[in-house]
Amino acid sequence: MEDLACWAYFSKSKNISNMKPIYHLLFTICSVLFLTSCPDKDPNCDYSLKIINGSDTPIVFWFFINSSQACELPDSLPIGLRPGNIESWTVTANSQKEFLCTPSGDIDVFENNCLFLFSSIVVQGSSWEVIQNENLYLYRMNVGVEDLEAMDWTVEYP
Repeated sequence: MEDLACWAYFSKSKNISNMKPIYHLLFTICSVLFLTSCPDKDPNCDYSLKIINGSDTPIVFWFFINSSQACELPDSLPIGLRPGNIESWTVTANSQKEFLCTPSGDIDVFENNCLFLFSSIVVQGSSWEVIQNENLYLYRMNVGVEDLEAMDWTVEYP
């Protein structure tokens, strides 16, 4: 109650106009502190796969989740690697990108997976039949949850 009485006193006083800049300053400082403490990651994302491209050319990432078959290229071009979709799966030269945001409750999805990295030049300039027949991938790996955890959910190329 004393706080309210104090506020009522100051709000009626002539010095209230001198106090407004202080409130604005305090509000600004609190806002900046609050916003800088916000996390950069999606709060629903406990696991994500980070691809680090240390090469001088862009690479394309593709991942078959919970694959029941051997770690082989599919018979047809995956939808994500078709023109218009490929940009979201591309990691530019000397950069990194995160994929597959997953809540911890869904981690069992990653039990048996197949990971591929391709040259973006090859994916954009070759037919899928040629890529498949000549195995034109840069990197292939069969991974499970334990493998991903051992790699700290990070794949580095080269």
